[in-house]
Amino acid sequence: MPLSEDDQRKLDEIERALYRDDPRFAAGQSIDRLRRHRSITSVAAFLVGMVLLVVGLVTTSAILWCQRSCNSPGWDGCPSRNSPPWFVT
Repeated sequence: MPLSEDDQRKLDEIERALYRDDPRFAAGQSIDRLRRHRSITSVAAFLVGMVLLVVGLVTTSAILWCQRSCNSPGWDGCPSRNSPPWFVT
């Protein structure tokens, strides 16, 4: 919804006062900068999520494969139940 003329005038006055009072701060505030930062953050979060998803799928697949292989007859690649967890026969 667009601003009324009175509201737009007040907003313009506030903006001019900000530039007059603290020009260095006002120069650093930009809607384009905010949009760019938000889009970069969104893309980074999406990529991290995709990497975590793939890692989770690969890990789950590897665990299931190992469990299936350990239960198959004649395969001695799994540690026995009495051996320490770091010891693989």
